[in-house]
Amino acid sequence: MHFLGQRLLGLTVCLLLGAVFCSQSLGAVVPASPTEKVRKATEEITSILDEYAKNHQKNREETVSKIMAIADQHFDWAEMAKRSLSRFWKQRKPDEQKNFTSLFRDLIKNAYIGKVEGYAGEKVIFEGEKIEDGYSVVKTKIITPSKGTEIPVYYRLQNSEGNWMVYDVVIEGVSLVNNYRDQFNSILQGSSYDELVKRIQDKLAQDNKK
Repeated sequence: MHFLGQRLLGLTVCLLLGAVFCSQSLGAVVPASPTEKVRKATEEITSILDEYAKNHQKNREETVSKIMAIADQHFDWAEMAKRSLSRFWKQRKPDEQKNFTSLFRDLIKNAYIGKVEGYAGEKVIFEGEKIEDGYSVVKTKIITPSKGTEIPVYYRLQNSEGNWMVYDVVIEGVSLVNNYRDQFNSILQGSSYDELVKRIQDKLAQDNKK
């Protein structure tokens, strides 16, 4: 993935993290539709990013923590980790799956969500959604403010106990989950699971020193 695509993938992940439930008539609270979740997320996270962009003296780690707190509520990290590990997931014990999910979350945080400096006032246009058998794809495009470039972004969600949860983001045809799956499979073809975990831990430790 080229630099622009990687930066925008980080942005799109950030923009999706603020989804909430919407109130309807008679005071009832029902789950938001996939598009409503993405649209609401765009408004809430853009507000956080706008505030940080206006004042880089603000605490960066605090900003990232706010975003991650929302992400933990609306991203299905376990499903993303499971899909990224593919067939090797079933070979792991429950505690190993839990640990790998935590590592995967931290990878996303460092690689994408932590790059809050990349935000430059991008706009999101909604182009429709498709829902089928408990899964949904929300189609959007991001407009870059400098050149007006249009970047297609698809959000993949699944219905988990009545709540739509994100399990993948696809930008310019590149799937976040598939991208990691290819990397993990490449390592596991010639190394052990323990070696994969060690490489991830080393990568996270290196990133945290920056």
